[in-house]
Amino acid sequence: MIAVEACPLCSTPVGGLGFEVAGLRLNRCAACRVVHALEHADPTAIYVDGYHSGAHGFHLDADREPFATYVRQVDARRVAQVRRLVPAPARWLDVGCGRGRLLAHAEGYEAVGLEPVDETAEQAREAGLDVRTGVLEDAPEPGTWDVVTAFHVLEHVTAVDDALGALRRLLRPGGTLVVEVPNWRSLCRREAGDRWSLLSPGEHITFFHRSALRLALESTGFTRVRVTAPSWVNEPQTMSQALVDLGLRSSARLLGPLHEEGHVTAMGWRVLKAIDRLEARAGIGMTLLATGTRAA
Repeated sequence: MIAVEACPLCSTPVGGLGFEVAGLRLNRCAACRVVHALEHADPTAIYVDGYHSGAHGFHLDADREPFATYVRQVDARRVAQVRRLVPAPARWLDVGCGRGRLLAHAEGYEAVGLEPVDETAEQAREAGLDVRTGVLEDAPEPGTWDVVTAFHVLEHVTAVDDALGALRRLLRPGGTLVVEVPNWRSLCRREAGDRWSLLSPGEHITFFHRSALRLALESTGFTRVRVTAPSWVNEPQTMSQALVDLGLRSSARLLGPLHEEGHVTAMGWRVLKAIDRLEARAGIGMTLLATGTRAA
């Protein structure tokens, strides 16, 4: 394991505010209040062939059903968000694109993906997608992209400002950045405690809260920054799975009429998605979704 000696967000040296969650050693930065891991695995041992199938104990196997169907549904909703911000036709670069599931929904865009795991990038190319193998520093054609997305990338890096600066340089002036990260202050994390699925020991380094993510974008040259906190509850989740993501598992008895034998009813989905929207606005949903514009 590699020691983290300074806050990945503000570079303040690690102080004496350490604590443990599920055996994971964490620190709460005394300056920006961001929580971060005190050690992480060697990236060269993580982002290798087999990563996206969970072969080495990292990541989740997103090909198993019904999780794969859920991910496709959520990715379609993420693409809809991008379309509202930057309508096609436009140039779109997706950093850390995996097998290119977002790009598969990106009709009308000149869409390119960047993926560090060559095996995964090759699978995307075989599916007919334009995915390049490389890390952020290898991204093609800096300064030309209308929109750059990075879903669940920033929590993996040890220098957040450097990563955001690199993402900013990829955009044309006036271009739009979209990033998503786990939300440390979510109801989901607070209720799950040691069982929070987004802890990902050894892999996830920085655990953001809403104001810290906003400040990170603003301090690296982004304007019109907006941060919401969606939990992305969606079919075909069971009632139990949706309540876990919303941090409302303890309220299952009260919400009993919204499902039949664990299967969410049509009315149930309307209620759960309304709760999701409320949590997103309050900043307590499972993830943080931030957008910002590169100043001219």
